[in-house]
Amino acid sequence: MIGRRILMAYMLLLTVGILWIGYSTGVSQRYLIWNLFLAFMPYLLARLATSDRFSGWHKGAFFFAWLAFYPNAFYLVTDLIHLQNDVFYYTDQAGKIVYVTSPLIWSRLLVLVSAVFIGMMLSYYSLNTVHEWFFKRVKSLLASLTFLTAVSMLTGWAVTLGRFFRFNSWDLLLEPHRFLAMIQKIFLAPYFQLSLMFACVHFFVIFFIWLMDKELVPDKVAK
Repeated sequence: MIGRRILMAYMLLLTVGILWIGYSTGVSQRYLIWNLFLAFMPYLLARLATSDRFSGWHKGAFFFAWLAFYPNAFYLVTDLIHLQNDVFYYTDQAGKIVYVTSPLIWSRLLVLVSAVFIGMMLSYYSLNTVHEWFFKRVKSLLASLTFLTAVSMLTGWAVTLGRFFRFNSWDLLLEPHRFLAMIQKIFLAPYFQLSLMFACVHFFVIFFIWLMDKELVPDKVAK
């Protein structure tokens, strides 16, 4: 619980930093605030879906919403493309490499990397919350890996749809016909390869964080 509170406080501080950098440089990074908000949504929905205060169709609705919004946390990885116009070093006329020392240039890099870190941690906490609720009576590593694999594949497809087709989570309800039309393309090159790549990275990142969490808090596994 303490770790989660620290993460939430860190996300708030990062949001303030993003606003300051955008105001100071004139280069807006407000998209990160929106994306961080969307990344926080699956964690909130996971808490609601696993809460004892809800049951029946309410719990099912929260779980469906969690599954629809979950990829938004991992989607932050793709925001690194916004660094493409920043120059961190160049080669002068003498052929010597010169590093740019502008604090604001490097601040944008650090802000994006920090946002990606938060996205990864929110992905883990969100998925782990649902996983612990589903498998609290099933002590099966195979079942856990199957669950993680399925969620990773869905995340890979969703990130590809979001980044390259500009499809949003709520479009599942607002534009289901568009979703059905795009889902056919997701199995064709190069989108299938991209989806598989995102899925693999998600799987190994979440599994690695789980291993670290298990090492740091061994009592969680013993329960």
